[in-house]
Amino acid sequence: MTLTHTLAKHAAFALAGVCLTVLVTAIAASEPRGIKLEWRALVPENWESPLILPAPESDGHYPVDSHSLVHELDGQRINLPGYMIPVRYEQNVVSEFLFVPFLGHHMLSHAHYQAYQMVYVELLEPVTVSDPFSAWLVRGVLRVASVTTEDGRTGYTLEQAHAEPYQVDEYNKNTQQHSNH
Repeated sequence: MTLTHTLAKHAAFALAGVCLTVLVTAIAASEPRGIKLEWRALVPENWESPLILPAPESDGHYPVDSHSLVHELDGQRINLPGYMIPVRYEQNVVSEFLFVPFLGHHMLSHAHYQAYQMVYVELLEPVTVSDPFSAWLVRGVLRVASVTTEDGRTGYTLEQAHAEPYQVDEYNKNTQQHSNH
């Protein structure tokens, strides 16, 4: 591969990153309630999980692979449906939780969440949870920032967060969809 070819390849990747950033920013600016994300949008399009994971750190958790996160989404107002795993709660009132694309009982085998599959959410106003297995919609500002929890390290956090029971029809009507794939 020649130097010119290598430079052209790097320039193309840089231009693609700029285009994605401009697209995400334009979508977020046009939708005051935030962009509608699917979980696959939280993983870079061409990223592949390594075949061999790095060794766990001294606390027993695996390090977060920064290449597995979509840095262009940092600071964007988003809407994301999923499931909560309460972290801070009193009886059935939840103020902080891990937000994940599925719950462990949805899997036939042991569920292990990767960092890009976990968003740490701290709500502005706590919510009352009547069904711990129901789907929720979170809204807020997404940050590429890790928080260590009992279930592992998250890849993202959600600031200025609100949560409400997930209503498919309302969600599709009131938000604009964005996906990396």
